[in-house]
Amino acid sequence: MNRLLRQWSLTPPMLLSLCAFSTPATAIDTIRFAAREITAAGTRFENVEVKLALDPQTGLPRGRISAGSTLIGPVAFDVALSERPELGETILTGERFAIAGGELGIEAVFTPSRWRIEGRAERIKSDGLLAFTRRYVNIPADITAAGSLDGIVRFDGRVGRELPTKASAEFRGTGVGFANGEGTFAAEGINLSLRLQADALTGTAYALQGDLRSAAGEALFGDTYLRLGKYPTSIDLTGRFDGDAIDIEQLNVAQQGLVRASLAANLTLGAAFIDTPLDPNSVKVKRADLSLHELRFPDVYTSYLQTALAGTALDSLDTAGTISGQLHIIDNAPQAAELRLTDLRLRDSDGMFHLDGLKGEIYWTAEGGEPAAPSFIAWDSGGAYDIGGGGSSMRLSLRGSTAALLEPARLPIFDGALNIQQLRIVDPGQESMQVEFTGELEPISMEQLTKAFGWPAFGGVVTGRIPGVLYRDNKVTVAGDIEAEIFDGIVRGSNITLSDPLGRWPRLEADIRVENLDLEALTRTFEVGTITGRLEGELTNLALFDWSPTAFDMYLGTPADDRSRREISVDAINSIANVGGTAGTGVAAAMRTGVLRFFSKYRYKRLALRCVLEDDICNLSGAPISPNRYYLLEGAGVPRVDIIGNTGRVRWSELLEQIEWQIRTGGTFVVD
Repeated sequence: MNRLLRQWSLTPPMLLSLCAFSTPATAIDTIRFAAREITAAGTRFENVEVKLALDPQTGLPRGRISAGSTLIGPVAFDVALSERPELGETILTGERFAIAGGELGIEAVFTPSRWRIEGRAERIKSDGLLAFTRRYVNIPADITAAGSLDGIVRFDGRVGRELPTKASAEFRGTGVGFANGEGTFAAEGINLSLRLQADALTGTAYALQGDLRSAAGEALFGDTYLRLGKYPTSIDLTGRFDGDAIDIEQLNVAQQGLVRASLAANLTLGAAFIDTPLDPNSVKVKRADLSLHELRFPDVYTSYLQTALAGTALDSLDTAGTISGQLHIIDNAPQAAELRLTDLRLRDSDGMFHLDGLKGEIYWTAEGGEPAAPSFIAWDSGGAYDIGGGGSSMRLSLRGSTAALLEPARLPIFDGALNIQQLRIVDPGQESMQVEFTGELEPISMEQLTKAFGWPAFGGVVTGRIPGVLYRDNKVTVAGDIEAEIFDGIVRGSNITLSDPLGRWPRLEADIRVENLDLEALTRTFEVGTITGRLEGELTNLALFDWSPTAFDMYLGTPADDRSRREISVDAINSIANVGGTAGTGVAAAMRTGVLRFFSKYRYKRLALRCVLEDDICNLSGAPISPNRYYLLEGAGVPRVDIIGNTGRVRWSELLEQIEWQIRTGGTFVVD
């Protein structure tokens, strides 16, 4: 036969049956066929060459087939033709040949009406399969693969029909892995089994079914870490496709002990993947219904959430409970969602917050859609920053990017509560999140608050009206004042802002006003001696970083209109005197000698103390006497004791340590 150098467009049986038309009765004993390009079943083969000769024993052709370019790269293998006359079958057998680091054997069976082509692969390298897949899917060039696969691929068809009537594939992967150049997703050590089958329907449509199983290896997809050895995974699929359209009738996904979910969807691919490589970005979800039958904590948190939350206040949680729900998508956009929470527990390991027994039903709808049913959540107990509270509940409306409280809610805090009148959240969980809030505090016992904070216990209550709280740009701004009724007086906070409230390093700014505190109750609580009378003052430009003060301007002193009895004990005099620096040493010594040693308390005219903190330095002053001297205590009556300070700069951290030591031990301290 003459050498042919032109393009051919053939069906699979036409291509392979070129080997079969010679019989012993003909005068032809050698066949040689070549073509630069052949298109068969929508697939292009380049530089194809067939060399056949008659086998003297069987009288049938045998020889070699090669192609410089195929779906799986260059191929060359020996073939032999045989017959089963009783079945009307002609069989073309291809000897195993090396490909992609493994071996592939091919068998083709033909009858006058049907054909079957089967390929058996062993130890095929994953990187070779990746090159094959790139012909059908646009896969980034920086992705690499590892491991090996064994498998069987089979096509069944009818003579006269270009596309198969049935196609099936079975693969077993060992040590499979992959990675992209940035390492944002990767896998290694995966063992898997995969089965796929497509059965022809009418026209070009096919019914699909398949399943995937894996129980070994690990994978990272962005912030999601999957341990397939700990959580064996299975995927089952039924559906159909026709050209660029795929209908997923049911896709079931299960990770043992972690998640169970299912999906039904209608997709368009942008182009028929047999003809054009699939671009994942061109896939359009016309409709999809995702059902989460179960997300089980803590495994969902450790596998899916913890890595994504690294570096935030939520990256170390103790969790429990389950979540289930549905998500509905139309034209690539979520339209509605439902979530059911069952006995969730969220506890920060650093004690920053906790929520126990969280349950509820959450309904969301997209902006412009039908209003969603009211959402309801409830919990058994909760708290933040060692402030505990009992159970409560909320009814919410969720629409688009906005959540709003439908009716006032009461959140218990110790023996009081936070009553929320209004709450509105925009873009929850996003960097652009905003929160608007109004409410009031029912009286909360200071005794329980001080115990929670590890302070000396004292009486009183915290209360206040909160006309507005706004969260924006990761900052909480409080409009209005928060008051604490303590020591028979009032401490009022205003101009309060809290930056990075859920981050590692929260920053608080505020102004605090102290009005008419009972000094006897105050000094008795903190055991620094006894002082009677009243106290007022202010703490302006207060700045806390990670709840430790970094700056403020503080003044504490005797109110001008104080008409109460004003007396101070020797212990209290020693405490105040030593804050004043070296002058305090002389006061303490004088009170242990002469006539002063017979007195245990003294009258005073006024107290005055000012500290301006900056860069861990407290610039001390009081009631001015001269540029370098000031009253901390101005005495009255006979005998009279004045405490005059002469130290203007004190290291704040050292001062706190000494004050803490005195309160704990009852001793005195000296600031040099």
